Amino acid sequence: MKKQTCTRALAIGVLALGASGASARDDDPMRILTVPGMSELGTRQVSMFSVGFEVGEGFGAGLFTDNAPETWGTLGGPNSPIVSSANPWMGAQHLRIGKESTLSTNNDVGILSPDLEVPDDLEQFIFKVGVNISQKNGADYDLFLQSPSNSPAPAARVKFEFTGRILVLDNGQFVNTGFEYDPGEWRETRVEIDYTGGANTATYYYNDQLIWTDDNRFDMSMYATQFGIVSDNFNDGDVGDFDGAMMVYIPAPGGVATLGAGLLLATRRRRR
Repeated sequence: MKKQTCTRALAIGVLALGASGASARDDDPMRILTVPGMSELGTRQVSMFSVGFEVGEGFGAGLFTDNAPETWGTLGGPNSPIVSSANPWMGAQHLRIGKESTLSTNNDVGILSPDLEVPDDLEQFIFKVGVNISQKNGADYDLFLQSPSNSPAPAARVKFEFTGRILVLDNGQFVNTGFEYDPGEWRETRVEIDYTGGANTATYYYNDQLIWTDDNRFDMSMYATQFGIVSDNFNDGDVGDFDGAMMVYIPAPGGVATLGAGLLLATRRRRR
């Protein structure tokens, strides 16, 4: 099928947000795409990239390869991943990753976001996304952050293991956070990276609960310019639904933030 050409601008913006932490989107009445922690940070010139996989953002229903803007990358085949209206967290559509029957297990099936630019004077970075995995004992689902033009190492990685455990990549290996995900329920997953005062600390949250802190990120990419969502194609009747993804760049007070989307399509990456 011919790939759809989308001319609508991506949901990228530079916002002067204050203590209210106002949502960047008029179609987000549940305030899912809202910058967290702004009441503590005060007014900042915040830049963000947000996506709800909606028609107004250039996404059509159906196979992701044929129905996403050209700056997105796809890992999969003719069946998965898809843009679906079956179980949205916000709006009318969401990303769904299911079994790709044309690929063997241990093949990545999922998406890669556009590759962005890191603003100057960066103090904090936030990534958040809604996750709803229908059941355990199927595929592993991974969320990862990376900066492919700057480092081969990921900036962060969270694995929703088929057993129900939530794992985090730390010191080159996955470690058990001691927390499990809630099957069939929408829950926000969030990664925050703090650069203030020379710090380089990543904190991981599930359903607004702190599940892991990595305060020594020597083995990780310093910055995150792209996110990915993949499964290992071990699906056994399960699907992974994802919605309301957001990357937020918060500069120092008085800093000017600019954010641009790279135009190169992401290429297939090998599983770590």
